[in-house]
Amino acid sequence: MTVFSAYTTFTLGGGIKKDLKEIYMRAKQNNRIIVRIEKGRKKYQKTSTDKPRKDWKPELDEIAAKVKKLRGSAGQPAIHTPAFSLAKAGVEFARLAVSDPGDLDGLYDAVKKVKRALRKATTVLDRQE
Repeated sequence: MTVFSAYTTFTLGGGIKKDLKEIYMRAKQNNRIIVRIEKGRKKYQKTSTDKPRKDWKPELDEIAAKVKKLRGSAGQPAIHTPAFSLAKAGVEFARLAVSDPGDLDGLYDAVKKVKRALRKATTVLDRQE
């Protein structure tokens, strides 16, 4: 990335670009981007451009009820069981994210279940001949 200023031009390498992007994405996700600074005020105010949020809970509850019925069994391809587990874990993660996005411990636990299900699916695929 090449950055131009009034005084000099300098180039940033890939490592710093990644770090800067992560800093920006963290600030954006946590609503720490100042959109406007008003003159003459000591406090800076963030302008609210938030739209009303859609309530995803009904849709996720419906999906959860459907994926709960998914079961792998003998005679079906081996990938069905881990694929269904991954679907269930993903839906549970989404439900928690919608219902309680501030529960970081719960969200991390839910992501661990998703990762575990993904690893099992990957193992089944790796064993496939």
